[in-house]
Amino acid sequence: MLRPIEGAEERGTRAANPIRAGHREALEAMMGQEFKGIIRAFDRVPAIGGTYFRLVETGFQPVDLHPTSPKPLIGIGKRFRAGMTVAEMELELPERVETLLAKRSGAKASPEKRVEAAAVRGALTSNLRLEGLGADLRFVASQWRLDLGDKAEVLDLLAIDLKTAGLVVIELKPKPDLAGKDQASRYAGILRQHDPATGPFFEELGRAMARLYGCDDLPRLVPGLVTGIAAWPIDERGTYEVVHCP
Repeated sequence: MLRPIEGAEERGTRAANPIRAGHREALEAMMGQEFKGIIRAFDRVPAIGGTYFRLVETGFQPVDLHPTSPKPLIGIGKRFRAGMTVAEMELELPERVETLLAKRSGAKASPEKRVEAAAVRGALTSNLRLEGLGADLRFVASQWRLDLGDKAEVLDLLAIDLKTAGLVVIELKPKPDLAGKDQASRYAGILRQHDPATGPFFEELGRAMARLYGCDDLPRLVPGLVTGIAAWPIDERGTYEVVHCP
């Protein structure tokens, strides 16, 4: 089991805990009408090309999903707090878009980011279905930061498996790379070790995402059931080779 680092409090280092109070506050904000309005405001800007709102401890970080961007998942401006209103966001949205376009113009191509953005974009426009990765997988989160106290690691995608009612960690690679299998196994182990805090939280996050993006088939999660897969695209149609791991 992961334990707080010895002497962490004296050094000011936080104890290992992938789910914190700020995450729960942001999750609560996702349930409200203001957040739905913020999603619509971003969707009305064609230059963005699609937005994923990454839930973070201080609120949300919107990132772009543009299909032709050489390096998507760029922050659309800074993070914003849970509870921000549509009116407040409308005032800052032009500056956020300007920031995005400036960053995009100087970004180096990232095949891995393109693969991940394509998967997220497809899920958000297909009732959370992760087409090509598995007919029973429903998207829950992307780029989740696993705060381990002395360090942090970031998993690519988190999904719910309808067949097993378990969480699935998905590590995406732009080409065959079995290192993704080890990553997915390690991250799945971290989530298992921190259950029951992680399981109920991600079940609720899944339900919040389902309400926002029209998914009606999410099951209740089996406590502590977390597995992983590594995957990479094998054609231009969004088909993946998938390697399962514990």
